[in-house]
Amino acid sequence: MKTKVLIIDDNFYKYFTTKQVLESQLKLDVKAQDVGTSKELVAMAKDFNPDVVMFRPDGGVAELLVRMRKRRTNRRNTEITLVLAQDFDDEAVRRFQDYFEMMAKRVAHAA
Repeated sequence: MKTKVLIIDDNFYKYFTTKQVLESQLKLDVKAQDVGTSKELVAMAKDFNPDVVMFRPDGGVAELLVRMRKRRTNRRNTEITLVLAQDFDDEAVRRFQDYFEMMAKRVAHAA
């Protein structure tokens, strides 16, 4: 079963660079999406049902690449969707992150 990773960024240049680096360095197929509203983001995320959600990776593309290599990420074991959410304020992203953390805790508690 593939691990589903959702990466959300709000900067077009970082978004583009992240996609290019993951595809060239790790030979991954990265699905890219642009969302305009928080409702679209929530709907897309529910459909994708990610195992891991990353918001604006702290160390940028280099840190993300190191994390993916440590996980031994490849196209057979990982499915990555990269989302560009340019028009979101920090509060909307924080709420989205809180929602997914809450859902992860529920799943972990139920297991």
